[in-house]
Amino acid sequence: MAIKEELHQASLAIARHLGNSLPHTADLGLDIGVDQNGGIKFIEVNGRDQRYSFRKAKMHTTFYKTYETPLKYAKFLLK
Repeated sequence: MAIKEELHQASLAIARHLGNSLPHTADLGLDIGVDQNGGIKFIEVNGRDQRYSFRKAKMHTTFYKTYETPLKYAKFLLK
């Protein structure tokens, strides 16, 4: 199975498990890594988007970069 599909399946399994334990869960941010051997490592889950703490602190540049940086990285990966 390709690593992308393994990550997808692991993410769904984690979300299902949390959904069964916390029935009103609606939005999750999963931090997952892949080791040098291709093993998937679950790091942590965030139940709420943490970006908004930057906006609340009036750190507008940092807030917007939290959206911009992942998009730039995705663009890089597409090339």
